[in-house]
Amino acid sequence: MALLTLCLIVLASGLAASRKFEKDIIANYIERNYGSRSVIPTLNSSGPLNVTLRLLIAQLVDFDEPEQKLTIHAWQKMSWRDELLVWNPDDYGGQNVIHVFPSDIWMPRLVILENVNFDFSNAKEIEIIITADGSAVWYAPVMLKTSCKVHVKNFPFDIQQCSVTFMAWTYDMSDINLRFFEDEDSKQMIYNPNGVWDVENVNVSRVEVKYKCCEYPYPQIVYTLSLRRASRVYILSILVPLILLKMLTLAVFWMPAESGEKISLGMTNLLAFVLFQQLISANMPPVGNETAILTIYIFCMVVQSCASVCVSVYVLRLYHTPPSKPIRPCVIRLLTHLGQQKECITWQVVSRVFDKAMFVLFLLVSILMVVISLFALSGQEW
Repeated sequence: MALLTLCLIVLASGLAASRKFEKDIIANYIERNYGSRSVIPTLNSSGPLNVTLRLLIAQLVDFDEPEQKLTIHAWQKMSWRDELLVWNPDDYGGQNVIHVFPSDIWMPRLVILENVNFDFSNAKEIEIIITADGSAVWYAPVMLKTSCKVHVKNFPFDIQQCSVTFMAWTYDMSDINLRFFEDEDSKQMIYNPNGVWDVENVNVSRVEVKYKCCEYPYPQIVYTLSLRRASRVYILSILVPLILLKMLTLAVFWMPAESGEKISLGMTNLLAFVLFQQLISANMPPVGNETAILTIYIFCMVVQSCASVCVSVYVLRLYHTPPSKPIRPCVIRLLTHLGQQKECITWQVVSRVFDKAMFVLFLLVSILMVVISLFALSGQEW
């Protein structure tokens, strides 16, 4: 018991001494001699300060497609060397690391070019870790809200490319050299799937942009996120019902004219197609330069459903034509070639044959529409 008490006393005294040395370092190097927090902390101003960045995507919080806004939760890391914060650990009891708030020292102020959050904050409450050689590292969880151009052509099998571009707005290449980490820590995957989008890949690159206003280019770090839509839910909620409705449209031609329900079935299918079209359009961004292949396909199915109603009206007209009205000789010859007995050819027979012919025609058109849609989704050129 006495030994445990002694260990606790030694540990407490060590922590107290560490805190005292940390306070001494802050008092000597920050409170007294640091200088202006708006000046880059370099003793030799002949070269730029190297600032290294890392961004790990933790979660895709929201992707507002109609507004084309992406909200992500990420772990950000920045590293640089503060030459005004270099001390000898032996002078402070071996104290090699201190923690300071970003407001106490100079810190790179980076902006996101695609930022759409006017209340964007760099998590300034998170302390910066500084070692005795002046190396400063800042780890912080951040919530980023950026714009992202949505391409809906291949919906719901689309892949979106969203960029997050970091840049020091007031510092060009001669002041700050912006870089990115390439170690194993920067390649780890911490992404938590959200069920709607899967992060296929995150590419990072460095570009130098030259503006007409300035002598030197501005370095930028660009993170490009490849987001693949989880299409299974759309297959079950959109594609499968569309196939079933298409089968019902073809079934209109097999329904006997004497049933009196051909028009009702055709109109029900037409209203269902229009509803699907409205639901899909309401969940897509208003992009004027491209249209989703699925939207075009549904539009063609609406037209085809309208055509099936018109054909059904004509079939009913044929079916209820008075027997006293003669059938054209060319129609009689055609039905005779198809195997009908000449004496058995009536207006009812003509309507049934016409119904079957329209079924074959609409079936071929449906198959052609599916083939064209598959080619378009695969991206092949005609």
